[in-house]
Amino acid sequence: MKPIISRLDNWPKDGRKQPIFTSTQDALLYAQLIYNDKDAQGTIKICREDALIKLRAERLSKHPKPQRMFDLAFRAQLFRECSEEFQRIQDEKFTT
Repeated sequence: MKPIISRLDNWPKDGRKQPIFTSTQDALLYAQLIYNDKDAQGTIKICREDALIKLRAERLSKHPKPQRMFDLAFRAQLFRECSEEFQRIQDEKFTT
């Protein structure tokens, strides 16, 4: 069982300083940590776009690699889930 990360500065990041999500739970937890941090939210949106651009490029390549396409689609999905969750939290906080 991996430890629960409760602060942004402890969150694992890749070589380009993008957060690493391994599951939906990771994405949702990260969203709870950044729901009031506009810079981190912008980073999530950029990360998703980056993954989608790479996915499109892989799909259009002469010899697309199915595993790479799956990994990129999964990554984009987790960033989308994170984005939707921090938006949901913000909407909930401002309507109550």
